[in-house]
Amino acid sequence: MKTNLIIAVLFAMCVTSLFAQDAGEEGLEKTPYIYDKYNNTIGAEASMLTGYGIMYKRKITDGLHIKVAGVPYYNETEYNKDIFVTVGGQVQFDVVRYPYLRGYFLLGGAYHYDNTTYHYTDTTSSERYDKGFSSGLGFGAETRLYRQLCIHGELSVGYYNTNKNYDSYYYYSPTRTGFERTITFGVGIGIGFMF
Repeated sequence: MKTNLIIAVLFAMCVTSLFAQDAGEEGLEKTPYIYDKYNNTIGAEASMLTGYGIMYKRKITDGLHIKVAGVPYYNETEYNKDIFVTVGGQVQFDVVRYPYLRGYFLLGGAYHYDNTTYHYTDTTSSERYDKGFSSGLGFGAETRLYRQLCIHGELSVGYYNTNKNYDSYYYYSPTRTGFERTITFGVGIGIGFMF
């Protein structure tokens, strides 16, 4: 819990310093808002709330964005088979907008499935799978890094529910199951290209 609090304080300090821009002689109202030109963003992200993988964000209206992210993975060899899927989504409501920075409130969730099967011999194998979902809310900041390249960071609090199962197809090994339900803080980062 102490580590989560330290991460939250550091993130809040970074976001606060980003929002503390100098208006200069023109003032912020007269400076063009860079995000008005671009409706789409594609990139990659890693988030405890919405998963990780390839990300696509679409501007719906002025101040409202929808983002989806996910990745499928499949690998099979003679000894094991791995299947992994994560897909998540997010709705973002702009709270603060500056020329090269926007702060937003977010609502989001994700589903993940992870299945690994090991084949030891022709008659012995074991299977482990985790599946679950997350949902939560938080805030984030997105800024332009270079030209149309942008980065974002998010801090969220969410509900995480995971069903863990372990099956062993061997005479002496029992099947184990378990559920994990937690409410905890999460972080997310990403990079994207606006077009």
